[in-house]
Amino acid sequence: MAQSGGPQLRLEFWRGFRQSMTEQSAITCGRASSETWMHHDARLNCGRLFSMIRTRDGEIGSQFALDDLTARTVFTLLGDHRQEVDEAFGRPLAWRVVSDRMHEIDLRRPADLERRDDWPELFAWLADNLDAFTRALVPFVGRSIPTPHQGDWDETSFFAALGEHNPGAAGPARELLEWGRASLPHLRWGHGKQSGSFTPSVLRSGLEHSVLSVWTDGLFCIRFGALAKTPAFAPESMRTELLDRLNEVPRFALPAGVLDKYPGLPLGLLGDPATMRAFLTALDWCVAVMKQR
Repeated sequence: MAQSGGPQLRLEFWRGFRQSMTEQSAITCGRASSETWMHHDARLNCGRLFSMIRTRDGEIGSQFALDDLTARTVFTLLGDHRQEVDEAFGRPLAWRVVSDRMHEIDLRRPADLERRDDWPELFAWLADNLDAFTRALVPFVGRSIPTPHQGDWDETSFFAALGEHNPGAAGPARELLEWGRASLPHLRWGHGKQSGSFTPSVLRSGLEHSVLSVWTDGLFCIRFGALAKTPAFAPESMRTELLDRLNEVPRFALPAGVLDKYPGLPLGLLGDPATMRAFLTALDWCVAVMKQR
């Protein structure tokens, strides 16, 4: 069924859907336009949520898309839980690897926008899918904290916020904290007004050297960009060796493009004990190199 209607009809449909979502959901909608898609913010830490109009195919759909340097790693993590994600919808979703950076999960149904009497049903279907994506993905990718934090962060406030908003990440975060205390002599708590963090580090020649930070958003960050400013890892070959060691960890598949950046990954990646051990082995090597130079 080819779908009729052009840009003006799409604009009116998105305006109606946006108004419907404003009245019934905490998930926010992007600007209504004549485009074939609308972006949504559900506070997911990884990827983006979209509603779609597939004009050529006579369909509408909902999609979660990963399109950055961590996409393959996060998609692999989600693939381990594919059955759980699909069960949130009561049917199998379409899982696609489009390219090294682009990975998609989506669900579609026939729809004819010319049938305006059907719009309330279509709005409800799209809204239900956005809720289902959020419920299914938050335990694995984490979500950002919605309210500002008062005062400085410390261990108590950090784990209170993590436990409230991303409880499944508390175990891996605690293990990384204990590793940091045992392996690196300095522990810095962040001062973010929205999200909390801690960063284990070592001081060399008066400079802080660190490889890792952990966030109340349910993410951990590998600090390649900071390592690039240290004598030990200024040569790209050294950061490449660290990357190679990290990519030996189960599910990790980071590209060379991260070597001067700060890729954030879900703490859920480290929930498996064997994965955590392999990850800490790579960090131990990094710390040994930092302390030698």
